[in-house]
Order: sequence, then structure tokens, then C-alpha cells
Amino acid sequence: MNVSIVLFANNGMDAVRAAVRNLRATTGDACQIVVMARECREDVAGYLTRECVKGRIAGFGFDPRGPQASRCGMDIASSLADKTYLVRAQDDLHFADGWLARVTEVLDSHRDIGCLGLLPPRLRRRRGRPPKPRLEAEVVERVDCRCFATRRDVFLEHECQQPAEPDDADCRFQRHLCEAGLRVAYLPGQVEPLRNGGAGCEHAVVLPEADLPVHAGSLGARERIEQIYRVGDDIIHTCRSCGNSELEVLAATVEFCRHGVPVGFSYTMRCSECRQMQVEEDIQFRCPT
Repeated sequence: MNVSIVLFANNGMDAVRAAVRNLRATTGDACQIVVMARECREDVAGYLTRECVKGRIAGFGFDPRGPQASRCGMDIASSLADKTYLVRAQDDLHFADGWLARVTEVLDSHRDIGCLGLLPPRLRRRRGRPPKPRLEAEVVERVDCRCFATRRDVFLEHECQQPAEPDDADCRFQRHLCEAGLRVAYLPGQVEPLRNGGAGCEHAVVLPEADLPVHAGSLGARERIEQIYRVGDDIIHTCRSCGNSELEVLAATVEFCRHGVPVGFSYTMRCSECRQMQVEEDIQFRCPT
């Protein structure tokens, strides 16, 4: 798929790791993932560097501003993404299986939709019974800017017309689309927040293992796990003893679950500076029970 997903990491190491795994599991590695982190923390930077070296993400950057009132943060992140479609995501959201195919289907079928929101629009709750849930995209006045999909050329055209500093708290991108004769729509059932509230809430408690795919038993299991590092490789990785960023891979060991099924690797590494040894795990599957 010709899609770039820009993941905004605002909630620390566990959250961004779970979000990357969720996106890769639900898209089948059929897209480009780039990450924009709000904090340049050592653990987050080290993790993103390793994921980039492994090819699991296409790139990453840091934006200490975070999403501002009239900006969703895509103005900087779009320079890292070069595919036809752009998707904005956050690390406090969970994506359903097959969501990306549904999004591209809607955008391909309805060229007049300039922005497709994946979270319910923030509207005042009306009295009476709640409306019946819909499965199809519906045109709305505004969508929630935390998660949406658009075409890259449409977004870049909007960015070229914007002043250096925003002057209001309205979503200028959605307003630009309306002025250009394009529509804004919402596609339900693809994304769910991991927690209630918004950016002001406490960090969510995320269990990264829950987002790993379930192993399919012992038959052919050895071929399904992927050995990222090879013995003798010099890799970019932070030494826990001295902080050096280059380690040598000395050994790769297959890790087994309690059923005796291979679920990943553990790597023995040696720092090129202080010569200390350390072990890193790369678990890729979890047990069904």
C-alpha cells in the first residue's frame, strides 16, 4: 500500500512500543511507519533507532512542541513521509485488523473526501437515544484531528498556503478543504482509544506483549521467527554500562515459550568501548493461553 503512517509518541517507551507493534500487526507491514516523539528520552531514542535499523519503521524525529491548538503536528512530520496517503496516529490508540485497507478503499472510491477521520467527531451529546452505529463513511462538519487519513498532495498544498504562525485554534486544514470544495468524513469502527479523556490524562498502562501476534503452534514455527542481528554484526545499541552506542553481536539464541514453540531470539552483545556484555531479547510471538 502506498501509505505513510505518522505515529505521534507522547506517552513513553511502553506506549510507543505497543503502538508500533499494533500498527505492524494490523497492516501486515504494507505501509511506511514514521514516528514523531515528543520527548528525546534515551530509552525511546534507543528503541526507535533499533527499530529503524531493523527496518520496522522508516524513520523518526523529535518535536518537543507536541500537537498545538491549531496544528496537529503533521506540518513537520510530513517531510519524513513520502507515500501517496498520509495517516496520523497516536500511541494511545488501538487499530482494528484490516483498518488500513478500509481507509484506502474509502479514499480511492470517494475522491471528493479530503480528510477521513477515524475517531468520532467531538460533538455535544444530544438528548434521547444515541444514534445507531454506522459502518460506512459519513460526511461531517469536523473530525477529531488526533487520527485521520488524507492525501499527501492535498496536505502539502494546504501547508504551502499557511502562515508561519497559526493565528487561531481552529483546524485550518479542515477549513482549507471546505474552501477548496472537498469534504470531510468520518469512518467508524477502525480505531479505539486505549484510555478515556485526552492528552491531559495520566499515561496509560500498556502491556506490549498483548499486541504481539499469537504463535500458530510448533509446525513451521522456526521459519516464522526472524533473526534481526547476525553474529559478528556491529549494531547501533546503547550500552547499559558506559552509554556507548556501538555493540558487537556475539551470539543469537532461539527463545521458546512454555509449549516449546520458538517465539523469538535473545542476543548476547559486547560493548566496543568498555567490553561489557549484555543480553537483549526480541520476542516476536506470544502464547494463545
